[in-house]
Amino acid sequence: MTKYQLAIEVTDQFIQFTSFLGSSIQQQVFIQVNGLDESSCKEELSTCFENHSFLSKDFDEVSLSYASKESSLVPNTIFAESTPESIYKLCFGEISEKKSLDFNRISELSIVNIYAFPDFIKRFFIIKFPRVIIQHEGTHGLRKILDSETFHLKVTLFFHADFFCMTIVKHSNLEFYSFFDYQNNDDIIYHVLFALQQKELINEKGILEFVLGVDYKSSVVDDLKTNFKKIKELSLLEVKEKNNFIAQSQLLCV
Repeated sequence: MTKYQLAIEVTDQFIQFTSFLGSSIQQQVFIQVNGLDESSCKEELSTCFENHSFLSKDFDEVSLSYASKESSLVPNTIFAESTPESIYKLCFGEISEKKSLDFNRISELSIVNIYAFPDFIKRFFIIKFPRVIIQHEGTHGLRKILDSETFHLKVTLFFHADFFCMTIVKHSNLEFYSFFDYQNNDDIIYHVLFALQQKELINEKGILEFVLGVDYKSSVVDDLKTNFKKIKELSLLEVKEKNNFIAQSQLLCV
C-alpha cells in the first residue's frame, strides 16, 4: 500500500513541509521563523497551517528532522554506561533551559546520536501530530547515506546558514562526523581538506555531495562547486548536489 507521509524539516530560521505519496513529492512549503521567540514562531506556524490545507490531511506517517550543530555520536557501549546528560555536557556544556535532551539510536552503525531540541517546537508538533517521529537531521542524513553505495569514498556536506555538517564514509564505515562554523567558501574548503588529510584520504576517487538545508543560500553553490574543482587534492571527487535529500531521508525512518 502506498503511504502518504509528511516530512518536516526544522531549523532555527526556517521550517519546511514536504508531503509524499510513496516516494513522490506532492506538495512543499516553507516558512521563515524565529526559533528563539516562542510566540512569533507559534504564530507563523499557525498561519501556515491555516493557509495550506494539505497540512491538515490524514497522513499515514509524519516525521520531523531538527538541524543543529550540537549533535554528538557515541557508541552503544559508551551510551549504556553513561547518561545523555553527562555526554551532552561533556561535549557542549550546560543545556539551554528552553531545550530538552533527546537521542536517536542508529542501529546500522551501533551508535547513538545525542542532541538538544527546543521544548516549545516539540510540543507544537506533538500536539498537531501525536504519532510524529522526531529525529536529528544527522540521524536522517546518515541513514540516507548508508542506504546507497558506500564502498568508495563519499564526503557529504549538509549546509545551513552559518554552519555545516561533514560526514565521511568509506567501505560502508563512518569515518568522520562533525560540525563547523563558516563565513565563506574558503572556510568550507579548508575544513574538507583538513579532515581528509587527517584521515589520509586525500587524492582518492569518490563523491562529494552537497546537501542544502532550507536555511542555506543556494545562490553560492555554483561558486563553491567551481572552487572545489580548482583544488588539485580534490580533483578526483565527483561533485553532486542533492535536492530534497533530508525530506527524502525521512522516508526511511518509518
